[in-house]
Amino acid sequence: MSATDKATIAKTNTDTIVEAHQEGLVSTQTAMKELKQSSGNSGIFTHISDEDIEDAENDEPPLPGSELADPERQGAEAGQLGTGATPPKQKDSIWKRLSKTIKK
Repeated sequence: MSATDKATIAKTNTDTIVEAHQEGLVSTQTAMKELKQSSGNSGIFTHISDEDIEDAENDEPPLPGSELADPERQGAEAGQLGTGATPPKQKDSIWKRLSKTIKK
């Protein structure tokens, strides 16, 4: 399989899994399992460990329409600059860290 074929498969699989997670159809743990399983075909997500998947057990998928589910809504609403103080940083969930990595 060519590098282009692998890249196409990786993108298609990732987009499908991420969309299902963002719509609340699958849990974070299931999405990570699916990404890890697809690594054999695509060569990406080979470093998702069983420990990462276990850590995601209690992570719930974002609610449809939430800021995490809709990257366009993250942060301030469109047309607004942030107001008030920034909330204290909390440890990102496994899924949120993975999502940030995918979008880079």
